Amino acid sequence: MIVNLYKKTGTYFSEKDQKDKAYTNFYIKCNDQLIPVEVKYFPNPQFQDRDPGYQGRFAVLSAFAEPLPEKEGKKDTAAAPSAASTATPPAAPNPDGQAF
Repeated sequence: MIVNLYKKTGTYFSEKDQKDKAYTNFYIKCNDQLIPVEVKYFPNPQFQDRDPGYQGRFAVLSAFAEPLPEKEGKKDTAAAPSAASTATPPAAPNPDGQAF
């Protein structure tokens, strides 16, 4: 099994602040599946609900993640099929009657 760590960076417009903001999304790719990863914020009452380890966890992921490669043959995202229409069918049961 091949596992890679990727990141995707960009900007988005914040309606609340009325300005552009940067974002970084992290993904783990296992074989051909892309799995999103969230850097979780854990408020700690000892530190006035701050999380002193958040920046460190974010920095480690950023340092070791490679930029997410663009899809080959990528077209306009508006033309992409919805997730509902591309759902994976359930796994067929094996001869023992179990799904896996």
